Amino acid sequence: MPKKVLLVGGGITSALIGNILRSDFENINLSLWEKLSEAGGRFNTITGGKNNELLVDLGAQSDKWNAVTETGKEELFDVVILTIPVPEILKLTGDLESLLFNNLVREHLSAVEYSSRFALGLFFDKGVFTEWDAEYIDDDSVLRYTANDSWKAHGEPKFKSAKVFKHWPEPSSTVICQWSYSQVFKPYYSKPGSVILNEKPLLIAGGDGFIGSTFDDCIFSAKTICNLLSNNYCGK
Repeated sequence: MPKKVLLVGGGITSALIGNILRSDFENINLSLWEKLSEAGGRFNTITGGKNNELLVDLGAQSDKWNAVTETGKEELFDVVILTIPVPEILKLTGDLESLLFNNLVREHLSAVEYSSRFALGLFFDKGVFTEWDAEYIDDDSVLRYTANDSWKAHGEPKFKSAKVFKHWPEPSSTVICQWSYSQVFKPYYSKPGSVILNEKPLLIAGGDGFIGSTFDDCIFSAKTICNLLSNNYCGK
């Protein structure tokens, strides 16, 4: 009988976990739940509109997790893997609340800190001429990164001065996107990459909150999660 594994969160870490599980593990029935309208986690394209919320209520039933969304979807899983931001883990309801109550793990989870970021998308009816495609900005108290996506999509990026905003025309429309949990400022204690929140049924938490926000950190977290899964539940 295939083991049913639920990945909660559709970011880079989950994508890496899914790839490892499908290639290296046998008898895995893998599902992914993501609250946004598309996968990608904090790496997505601004298109406007409003994303629907999806919450997971985790309740243990015998040796399985009963996962329920606020839209009423309900399903049993042998293993649940959480790669969502740590503050979102602490918001989950069901048996997880009692598991983490007055627990050292909860103390470490509560200590994780993130920085917030806003992205402003400016849309123009006509192209805006720039001598640069994209640039990281270090000497501004507000701006961190800017890109001309129409230019960036063609050829190799050219990183040059971006101090020309005041010369731009009025945009035809704008979109603002907020990432409440953008980059990890203070990761989980000792940076383990992932932790086991419950052994039976197995519940694992990982992602950048447990190590850091670089791509290599996401790879490290995904590998530690798969190792925990292999050692505690499913053999390769």
